[in-house]
Amino acid sequence: MRATLAWPGRAYESGQVVRARQFLRELVPAPGEDDLRGFEWRFLWRQCNQFGLRRMHGHTGAINSLSFAPDGKSVASGSLDGTAMLWEVTTGRPLAVLVPDPNETSGNLA
Repeated sequence: MRATLAWPGRAYESGQVVRARQFLRELVPAPGEDDLRGFEWRFLWRQCNQFGLRRMHGHTGAINSLSFAPDGKSVASGSLDGTAMLWEVTTGRPLAVLVPDPNETSGNLA
């Protein structure tokens, strides 16, 4: 099934920029096919690629969660190392680091 423009739009709106780019790539015509992409495709492509991919260093474990702020200016990441970080999207600069309290016992909600 070929992607429709609604799919990348929904993915982008929910903060899934990489997924939106994947859907947009599916809409690129094969050689010899008519290019039916219009303003909407190009606008969304620019939105998804305006910052490029950036490598951000800070976690010592694998990242297992990632969420963009609604305004797209910051992103929060959670890692298997137990830390959470807030990043500035345009620069990749860490804004905040949350580390687990070693005195807290996991799962104890007393």
